Amino acid sequence: MFFAVGLVSCNTAEQDVSPIISPEGYPVATITNSITTNDVTEGDTVYFYIKTDKWLDRSVTFTLHVTGGTADAESDVEFISEEGNAQLAPYTDSTAIVFVITEDNFPENDETLEYKISVDQLSDRYLINQNSVLPSGTLTLKNHNDPGKLTIAFGWPSPDDDFDCYANNSAGVSWGLAASSANPEIMTDIWAADPDNTYYYGVDPYDVSTAVTSYTISIGYPDQRVEIITGSFDLNNLGSLTQDYFSYYATYFYRLLTIVKSGSNFTITNNN
Repeated sequence: MFFAVGLVSCNTAEQDVSPIISPEGYPVATITNSITTNDVTEGDTVYFYIKTDKWLDRSVTFTLHVTGGTADAESDVEFISEEGNAQLAPYTDSTAIVFVITEDNFPENDETLEYKISVDQLSDRYLINQNSVLPSGTLTLKNHNDPGKLTIAFGWPSPDDDFDCYANNSAGVSWGLAASSANPEIMTDIWAADPDNTYYYGVDPYDVSTAVTSYTISIGYPDQRVEIITGSFDLNNLGSLTQDYFSYYATYFYRLLTIVKSGSNFTITNNN
């Protein structure tokens, strides 16, 4: 009996203890991107490439989150991969998160986009090696103006008001218009290839009931500069503004800007 017990004890002692579950052998994810700096321009497509050093037998989802900044994630970013997600399929080692910086033809100053990439599902998170570095950072979104045109956007706060925008040359010839229900109204009718001249730009308070309206004129120059002009339009003080006749529509507009074009250069004076 003692011999048998001793034999069993010796066999038990020689057995290896089962290893504790550890992520040490799990795939390491490496994430790189397609940009050389943190500056991106409207119209650019940005790729975040995700690659692992070995396959898994199930999928893992990586997600890019917009965490802050001055940019509007809804309007300034268009995700090609659904909602910023990228799924690493089973038995593959690469995927990508892809998005486009929206080109909206609206002149604006640089904006920022703060982001982070994460694996959100708890069941997915523990399939990736803890040594994987999931990046975060800030992108600077730079405006893009049409290089062949002067872009002028006139915007105002009240959705119930409607301004129309017009432009003449110095001879009184109708040259440009932005007369719709849009806000802002965006005019791109003065081109870099147009004759050197002086042009007058202004607005018609087509359907405006607000006595004093604050406005913003956003100007995009062909050389990619942006200028922002703010002011107010007072229905009770229209006599202080110069009126110009827009013959094409047989209407008048109130002059806000004088634009002098010389070659590819534009010099703009605020008349209000």
